[in-house]
Amino acid sequence: LAVEQNTFGRHKDEDDVWFWQAQGKTKWKFDDEEHILEPGDLIYVPKKIYHDVTPLTPRAGISMSL
Repeated sequence: LAVEQNTFGRHKDEDDVWFWQAQGKTKWKFDDEEHILEPGDLIYVPKKIYHDVTPLTPRAGISMSL
């Protein structure tokens, strides 16, 4: 099942990250807010911001950073 897959857990990245949700759905949780990404959505996560991503369905995405 999609929700049983391992993720990075709560973490921060050392670079700015843009993530494009290509297929499926994921829940992105930050300290004070949540976002549900659906196919075609793009999210920006500034470096050193803690976040946790949970798959809600089977999914595919592209993570981009500088």
